Amino acid sequence: MKIYKTNTFYILGFLLISITLPAHAAYAQEFSQADDHVRWTPDGMVIFVNDAALSAEHPVDGLIEGILHRRFEGESSYTEIARLQRANNWNEFKDRASTRLIDALMEIAQTQSEDELWEFIQQNPRGMDYGFLYFEREFQKAYGLIYLDEETRNLPDGEVVSYRMTYILETGEESDERYTDSAIAGQQPNLRAPRVIGLTENDSRVGGRWASPIEGSEDAFFANIYRQKGIDGEFERIPTRLMAVRNEVAGLITYTWEESTEPETWHRFFVEPIDMVGNTGPRSDTLQVISVNFNNIPLMGNVEIRESTSGIHLQWEPLEYKPYLTGIEIKRSRDSRQSYIVLDTLDVTASEYIDTRVVPNRTYYYEFRVVTMRAANDLPSAIASGSFVNTEMPPPQPSGLRASREGEHIRLNWNSVQESDLYAYYVYRGTSRTTRLW
Repeated sequence: MKIYKTNTFYILGFLLISITLPAHAAYAQEFSQADDHVRWTPDGMVIFVNDAALSAEHPVDGLIEGILHRRFEGESSYTEIARLQRANNWNEFKDRASTRLIDALMEIAQTQSEDELWEFIQQNPRGMDYGFLYFEREFQKAYGLIYLDEETRNLPDGEVVSYRMTYILETGEESDERYTDSAIAGQQPNLRAPRVIGLTENDSRVGGRWASPIEGSEDAFFANIYRQKGIDGEFERIPTRLMAVRNEVAGLITYTWEESTEPETWHRFFVEPIDMVGNTGPRSDTLQVISVNFNNIPLMGNVEIRESTSGIHLQWEPLEYKPYLTGIEIKRSRDSRQSYIVLDTLDVTASEYIDTRVVPNRTYYYEFRVVTMRAANDLPSAIASGSFVNTEMPPPQPSGLRASREGEHIRLNWNSVQESDLYAYYVYRGTSRTTRLW
């Protein structure tokens, strides 16, 4: 399958169907074997006719009509099944098009009446004149750009159907431009399940990005996007289709969606890749986002430090409950500028903490970070400093006391007590295990 590059993205080869059709001047009376001009769908085979609506009033490249022939598997010859043109008048076009399509055409053509729209349609026969609407099957059918062979809807899987397309010139003669192609009933497109690769979250906008490898997803052309209605509601398809954007360097097909929303609103999305004729592939994983700027989380208020009998007591105002806030991280350092280490991560409802792993008469610096459902903020939510003066707790008991004879004396050794305000040791001596002198 060919790929054509636009200013911003790559799209599949049948974006411009006329490019892949054989030029009538080059092929004389021979038929060319086309690729991707016939596609199976559950509704029947879809056959691409031309990239423009053909009519006798407004010939396109000298062509006024397409003639479609079909041959089922086991048959020896083709049978004509349809002659394909643009609608002959407005009433016929209305029979082909829905109200939604007509409204969309009105907006694109910037017309105010049906007569004005019909005039625009006659003067603009090429599908690419209608932007992304060109890729809608309803538009293609209404314009006569494709033919849906509904008689093939219930064919058994694996049966091959072949088609031959010829064209009539404005002279009434048959054109040298022609092609044959075939498709297999039940043949699924090459579509792989996309995976979430990014998200957008701020106070007024949310969105996401999904990707799948190009290999195995060669038929991806669009994606449907689904949004969950309410916290526990069903997923509903958003009318907009997402374009499949190809990145040949990364080997990925990506889909991007963003929408405006109210602050602190939860959303869940997934996408479903589709090919040019509307066949769907496996759904992506589900993305959950919330309209919150996680770089602007509220600060913690009124952090206070005071001494306790067992260490430094930290206290602050309780945070307002938010479901996207998951905890409070406390860091400590002896240097206000650097070397902070994580002491603990508390429940988001906590409002105090006692740091017992302190040495008396030393200043400690604390940083508080509100932890969210996303990564922790780089900047602290609050800072504080304080020290612990041990006025009530005795120093810990020395350990490892050892005695050895040294001439007429006894030498005592023990493990020193690690406490900064230790002044001295009392040494006790006794003449028995139950008495002592000092």
